[in-house]
Amino acid sequence: MRYRVTQQHTLSHAHSPFRVVAQTGREVDWINRYLDQQRIRGMADSTLRSYAHDLLHFLRWWAAAHQTSTITQQALTESTFLDYIRFQVNQNPPPAAQSINRRVGTAERAMRREYPEAARLFAPGFQNWSGPALAYRRSCNSWVMHRFKPR
Repeated sequence: MRYRVTQQHTLSHAHSPFRVVAQTGREVDWINRYLDQQRIRGMADSTLRSYAHDLLHFLRWWAAAHQTSTITQQALTESTFLDYIRFQVNQNPPPAAQSINRRVGTAERAMRREYPEAARLFAPGFQNWSGPALAYRRSCNSWVMHRFKPR
């Protein structure tokens, strides 16, 4: 199944104008619920569009990796986002570290919203939101995790 981002101008102000839909026209509910929530929080249209494309990228990866576009709480594991990061890093050419981090962060927040009781989505010790920010940076010919020091 193929998916895309559409822009709809006829929705109420409580709905994101950007929707992720399947080729059949059916909306991807979990993504659009997240986008609507962000709209209500007052996010700018440009941010909503960015979130929609980030989640579209995640959905396409999920569908290819799992042979289904259906995401369930049981299917989410500690390695879900590590696998997603590996997929992005192995693309040729790989996306910028900032793009990888933004996509993973957006997808993780959307999954947390949809499945608050899901298993930890990152392996313990890999990500620590209370500490310094983590990012991927290209070092010589390989990608490495880099910990930024707070200013």
